Amino acid sequence: MLQNYFNIAIRNFGRYLGYTMINVAGLAVGLATAIFILLWVADELSYDSFHENKSTLYRVWHNAHYSDGAIKTFPSTPAPLAPTIKVEIPEIENAIRMDWGSSLLFEYNNTSLMESGVWADPDLFKIFTFPILKGNAEKPIPGPYDVAISEAMAQKYFANENPIGKVFRVSEQMDVKVTAVFQNVPNNSSMQFDFVLPFETYEKERPWMNGQWGNSGNQTFVKLRENSSVEEVNKKMTALVKNNCKVCLISPFLQLYEDFHLYSDFKDGQPNGGEIEYVRIFSSVAIFILIIACINFMNLATARSATRRREVGIRKVIGAQRRSLIFQFIGESLVISTISMIVALAMVQLFLPYFNTLTNKNIGSGFFDFNILVILVGVTFFTGVFAGSYPAFFLSSFKPASILKGNLYSAGGESFIRKGLVVFQFSLAVILISVSIMAYQQVEFIRSKDLGLNRENILTMNLRGGVQKNIDAFKTEALRVPGVVYVSTTADYPFEVHNTTSDPVWPGKNKDDLMPFKVLMSDESLIPILGITLLEGRNFSSKSDSVNCIVNEAAVRAMGLKDPVGTPFEMWFGKGQIIGVVKDFNNQNFRGAIEPLVFAYCPSCAWQLFVKFDGQNLEESIKNFETVYKKFDQVYPFEYSFLDQHFDQQYQRETTTGKLAICFTAIAVFISCLGLLGLASFTAERRTKELGIRKVLGASVSNLVALLCNDFTKLIFTALVIGIPPAYFMIQAFLSQYVYRTEIHLWIFGVTGLGILILAIATVIFQSLKAAVTNPVNSLRSE
Repeated sequence: MLQNYFNIAIRNFGRYLGYTMINVAGLAVGLATAIFILLWVADELSYDSFHENKSTLYRVWHNAHYSDGAIKTFPSTPAPLAPTIKVEIPEIENAIRMDWGSSLLFEYNNTSLMESGVWADPDLFKIFTFPILKGNAEKPIPGPYDVAISEAMAQKYFANENPIGKVFRVSEQMDVKVTAVFQNVPNNSSMQFDFVLPFETYEKERPWMNGQWGNSGNQTFVKLRENSSVEEVNKKMTALVKNNCKVCLISPFLQLYEDFHLYSDFKDGQPNGGEIEYVRIFSSVAIFILIIACINFMNLATARSATRRREVGIRKVIGAQRRSLIFQFIGESLVISTISMIVALAMVQLFLPYFNTLTNKNIGSGFFDFNILVILVGVTFFTGVFAGSYPAFFLSSFKPASILKGNLYSAGGESFIRKGLVVFQFSLAVILISVSIMAYQQVEFIRSKDLGLNRENILTMNLRGGVQKNIDAFKTEALRVPGVVYVSTTADYPFEVHNTTSDPVWPGKNKDDLMPFKVLMSDESLIPILGITLLEGRNFSSKSDSVNCIVNEAAVRAMGLKDPVGTPFEMWFGKGQIIGVVKDFNNQNFRGAIEPLVFAYCPSCAWQLFVKFDGQNLEESIKNFETVYKKFDQVYPFEYSFLDQHFDQQYQRETTTGKLAICFTAIAVFISCLGLLGLASFTAERRTKELGIRKVLGASVSNLVALLCNDFTKLIFTALVIGIPPAYFMIQAFLSQYVYRTEIHLWIFGVTGLGILILAIATVIFQSLKAAVTNPVNSLRSE
């Protein structure tokens, strides 16, 4: 019997090859999209899951409580926190400190390269699973001038030699000995590094960290003992901070490290999502696209039902049970879904490199992973059964007597369901297209919005080596390069200021008030180079301004000052005064409001070099600037980028999401149009005699095409009416993440509706023309 079913299925596939190919194409594209999303989601969910201690491994955050009731959450912690909680909180088995990542020059023999790594306590390798391959696993970094390096870094410098005991010169400042080699950090690790230097040395070089509970400048990670209470540890850490720093209104808390990648956003001191939102969104998109593809299968299968009803009737007359017919039709559906899955896997293999480029990932196909195989088999089975269920139950329900008497068509319920499925498809397409357009509009709004500063033609690079040591002489020569307008040094990017403090003191301030201020340390050229508007007072002029500051309008409002210029102002750099006020500009991303900002004159604190070019013959100007750079430093490579590139990187997630949304929208529309093609074919097939009669009575081809397109136009308008309201609310929810956002324009829905209508009519018109030009004699003989 199974052989008979299989033969019938193959015969039907070959007989209706066009329908079969449309079915396979629709399902294959839907399955390929679902697989791409599955691989992306699996990669996102796998972050930091490889650590053996993942169930007891935590990251320390802290909530800062300000006088106005605001609560801000930071991942930074005081340097003394880790060694203190390790001793005083019994539930904590181990705790380590780590910096935020460093790029340092490593020299060995004739090889000199910039490497990325971290400064961390040696117990990093005890609480995290980064296996030591060479060296002492118990004490991988025994001394203050020892270093652990990755396999890749060892191969790069030493090839097949044993790296243990070899000595690097680091940043022209110190010699470090290789004491361990660790396994390369996996791609799905939140922290990426190729070397680990001891935090002890890092701390010694930064006196402001030593024993200072009021300064939060590093990360802290802890490993709890089994069955320890996170709530109790949080309470004890908060008590420790209060005991050691009376003015610190911060409350540290633990977050499971495995959750960091997906749940890194906080609002008012509480978790507020993060990457997990994108995982949920794209998982839903995968499900919807699969449903759309399955709906196509249903519509195309029922469109062919008239050709198989007699087959069903005859099989029932000779004794076939309904369940055997259901089994047969679902079996045919499973064959189609299996073929589609094979095609989908081939498509994934072909387009995976492009998908990786689009998503900035390095995902392998992973088809031979057992878990992935189980999921793929499950998806194939589910798709086959789901897509074939309605046609199977529908076709097997026919009464043989009615069929054999010639009553081949059922009542309007069947048509209603089929049209309802098409409306559902295009309603979803309306939502996807509208939201995708809006996401693109928001990204473009961000990119083009006036920040209140100029970021064009500004080269930026790390300040180091001979340039840093002779910065004044370097500036003088660099300004002589044709095309160079300004040269400045700064300690942060102006639109992403990280340094936050509540230290400022001014006349009239309540001593118990805590208010957050951003601090941007720079020289006198930063304000001119960025084109920031100076509203009152003056710019920095010389080193005598090292105790003075310039503030923005938000800071003036926060301090409640009417005449800010000349107001005494005190911070850690000393007692001075406010010498100027600048116009507000966005000093963080567009999700937040402009915050109070203090410009501090501190060229020695800078680590970034900004060079403003006039934009004329830019390539030649950069070459001449490189010549000056190499005159001052022949050791460090000439590596640079542009300020607007760093700005764009802040919104990489939105940009990538927008691109993915456009791709998935195009796929959903394509699959929906395939479904519409199937319904058009079905409609033309059913109305063959009607069209023949109308043509005999004088109807033109254009009349008949308009007649057939009219029904589908109604379906599209219905889809628009259903799809636009949820699309509007989804767009509102998306834009609510941003304090600064574009407006929702009605033309977006107009363009969406018109685009879908054009696509739908273009899809239908071919089938309509084919039916309309058919010889009426043949049409009248067809039934």
